Amino acid sequence: NHRGELTIKAKISTSSEYPDFVIRYLSDTGNFLVGFAGILHGSGEVNAYDWNNIEQTAQIRGDINYYSVAPLDEPALWIDVNPLIVKDPRLIASAGGKDLNGDRIPDTTNGMGDNSNILLMAGLKDKKVMLERDSTFLEYLKFIVGDVGTRSNISEVAIKKQELVIQNLSKLREAVSGVNLDEELTKLISYQRAYEASARFITYIDSMLDTIINRMGTVR
Repeated sequence: NHRGELTIKAKISTSSEYPDFVIRYLSDTGNFLVGFAGILHGSGEVNAYDWNNIEQTAQIRGDINYYSVAPLDEPALWIDVNPLIVKDPRLIASAGGKDLNGDRIPDTTNGMGDNSNILLMAGLKDKKVMLERDSTFLEYLKFIVGDVGTRSNISEVAIKKQELVIQNLSKLREAVSGVNLDEELTKLISYQRAYEASARFITYIDSMLDTIINRMGTVR
């Protein structure tokens, strides 16, 4: 928040099985907590804090008085513009001020005509605040877009490879257990020749019987 404190938001649990609140998983997809703020050691996927890997991380660092606790999925989803400001941009505090008691909250304003806050916000465009203060917002956005494109391309290539593997396996299976047209044609020809041979044999036997019965009778 504006005081430099880590604020983790969540809904209240009414389950009697979990009377104590436990942070089981904290996503840091924007690399803000690990890279920019430096208050979290990543232990899960994409710098996320995962309670199952708690032995691999130093957990959240700092004095407990510096945070208020409770998580929501995807920290980038927390970002929103105050509806009041959407309705009336004049509510943006464009004027800066002075912190007199060290609580990081301006106690006095610089007055009308001052736009120091606006200049500070505009300056963030070219200030390296992302990825351990190594890139600007625009550079980080380009990196994310390029990374997504690269991962998408790798996934497409992997899918095509798997499809080829499946096709080859299907062909191998058909070669072993499928119908071989050449083999079946050879069998059909063999059956046809056997039928023709049987027909000739029967014809020959019929001719012999005709000769014996009709031509070899007793002559008187």
